Amino acid sequence: MKVVLALAASVDGKITKWDDIQNVQEWTSREDKQFFSSMIKKSDVMIMGSGTYQAVKKNLNFDLPILRLVLTKTPEKYKEDEKPGQLEFINSTPKELIDAITKLNPNQVLLAAGSRLSSQFLMDGLIDEFYLTIEPKIFGTGKPMFEDRILDINLKLVSIKKMNERGTLLIHYKKIV
Repeated sequence: MKVVLALAASVDGKITKWDDIQNVQEWTSREDKQFFSSMIKKSDVMIMGSGTYQAVKKNLNFDLPILRLVLTKTPEKYKEDEKPGQLEFINSTPKELIDAITKLNPNQVLLAAGSRLSSQFLMDGLIDEFYLTIEPKIFGTGKPMFEDRILDINLKLVSIKKMNERGTLLIHYKKIV
């Protein structure tokens, strides 16, 4: 099983435009949306935090056979949204969650999360691969890719792909162990 983090960011490293909690799909390129959709199709499980869920819930496609897990301190708040086997809300640490998911024997787990949850997974050493889409935009302010924490993670570049004429880049890294 591999755990893959997929993020889209501006050139200045922001994953949200200004300080809004918003759907990243509102400002990313068509090519990034297509790439992200292909990542979902390749994954057996997708993990997100409650902030990401709030931002994307109206766009979730339940036609795809993927288990979506939302990490939240208040899963009871989302009882009406829950769809067992498709969309579940869990109060867990990243490590506990990955241990539980391992028992399901998935090939790929996709982490589609914001700064806080991405940082927690990185700190716990749970990310195997990292796809970063860099959009040719500068926001100045907004949420950074990762929380302000001490991280020291070595990556190896696998590939860089220019996705469109504007210069959207897809960068693929693997963690060095």
